Amino acid sequence: MGMIGNRVGRMMIWAMMLGTLATGAWAQGGAKRRIAPDAVDSSDVVRGRVEPVGNRFFIGQPVVLRVTLSNHSREYIHVSTNFIPQSNLTVDIQGADGKRPYTGPYAPGRYPSISIPLMPFDESSENVVIWSDPTQPMGLAFNKPGDYVIELSLTINIDETGKIGKVPLNKVAITVEDTPPQLKAMVDQLAKMKAFEKLQQHQVPKPYAEDIEMMLTMYPPNAIFPYIFYALAGNYTFEMVKNPERHDAIFETAFKYYQIAAQSDSAFKIAIYQDLLRLLDHENKSKAATAICRLFIKQMPPELRGKVGGVGTPEKQLKETTYLPQFLKKYLINTPELDRGKYWNVLN
Repeated sequence: MGMIGNRVGRMMIWAMMLGTLATGAWAQGGAKRRIAPDAVDSSDVVRGRVEPVGNRFFIGQPVVLRVTLSNHSREYIHVSTNFIPQSNLTVDIQGADGKRPYTGPYAPGRYPSISIPLMPFDESSENVVIWSDPTQPMGLAFNKPGDYVIELSLTINIDETGKIGKVPLNKVAITVEDTPPQLKAMVDQLAKMKAFEKLQQHQVPKPYAEDIEMMLTMYPPNAIFPYIFYALAGNYTFEMVKNPERHDAIFETAFKYYQIAAQSDSAFKIAIYQDLLRLLDHENKSKAATAICRLFIKQMPPELRGKVGGVGTPEKQLKETTYLPQFLKKYLINTPELDRGKYWNVLN
């Protein structure tokens, strides 16, 4: 599950490794508190917007949309949802051939939710990938050049009141172009292998993984590579669970691919760093984890880096912060990166 954008799928892999559900960066909020229902019952409490990460894509390239939810109430709330098509997320694609639903590589049904803590007038974003679609030619959602309009709708639950509803989201327009000539053979081969679905799910059987790894040596760096490296890293992380006798060798391969993916300009740079840190933390690689944490802080967007701290004492804020996963606190708690004079209260 979890190729790029599907954080729930990645969480399920880590749950198998750690025996508990890894909650991700934004699920580390403080304790929930019961508030008056009328404080958050307005349908306008949670607003959403969608922004494409780029406006022009080519056939075979993942289309990434950033979905942002914001809290327009005066109360601290938790929003439960997931960003999986055919579950809480509905995606429709309008092209020259008409309008069709996007199902992705997912079976319809209920999937685990993530809990998003939002302070008053705060917001949180999640990347959604529109890439593979087994119902379409080439196994791709966008397999023809042209102009497309994407429409999304998200079902959410406000935990404090049990209120369930849909967040209206704006439509986005993108343009899909032909695959660059130097990459067409690679995209055609991936389509022939039905690899896009496997890559998006982070589950690539060994023969396919070996063929894809060979491809990475045959073509110049391009916009698809970071997602492939990320998918392979997640795949090998899963393989560590299934093949404990080859643990060390598989760990080295997963570590290598996470590092390569993290060095890219992918829209999933932060998520890649988080998964790399989870791997190092699970393997008790504290020295490497501390070094990666420092890079992670530097790579954070300003709006996240500024919330490393916040109002209140450092100890209280670190306990309640909604933006730092536990391993980041663990490895940077006594370093300059979490010193009040450096990143603390940057935006507060």
